Amino acid sequence: MPKEVSKSDFKLLLKLLYPAATPSFELNSFMTGELVHLAKLLKRWGFHDLLKAIFKEIESEPHISVVSKLPLAHLVLLGRELSCPAWICSGYMFLVGRKKPLTTEEATINGKTSAEVVKKLRRKHLGRKPVNVDAGIVIEAFPEELNMDAVRNQYL
Repeated sequence: MPKEVSKSDFKLLLKLLYPAATPSFELNSFMTGELVHLAKLLKRWGFHDLLKAIFKEIESEPHISVVSKLPLAHLVLLGRELSCPAWICSGYMFLVGRKKPLTTEEATINGKTSAEVVKKLRRKHLGRKPVNVDAGIVIEAFPEELNMDAVRNQYL
């Protein structure tokens, strides 16, 4: 096993691949942070069909709760791993628009450059009150990360 794959991440992959070993397998049985690690492994090792299946499951009505439970920074990260610009945009919109400032953990998860852009947008658009951040603001701030057409179709 490659050194950059932790034992716990590999166990997550096995949990997905061999659901019979897990008495009641459901996507909801994965912790929210585990989904990010799992998506990374599936993407790295070319399990594209499984990745698509997970994406469809998450997008289906009963599993919306999985995404809604994700910390905002993890929503951005999972959106990156699953190539879902709408989730990336949603995560950034909430991070910019909420009253609470970006935490150290959120800044670390999303990377220094993203954290700096989020902080800049917060200063520019927020003041001291939470606001509804327009998707267009986020699209302009992260053009290299967001497929503008896909996000516009979702939000605009």
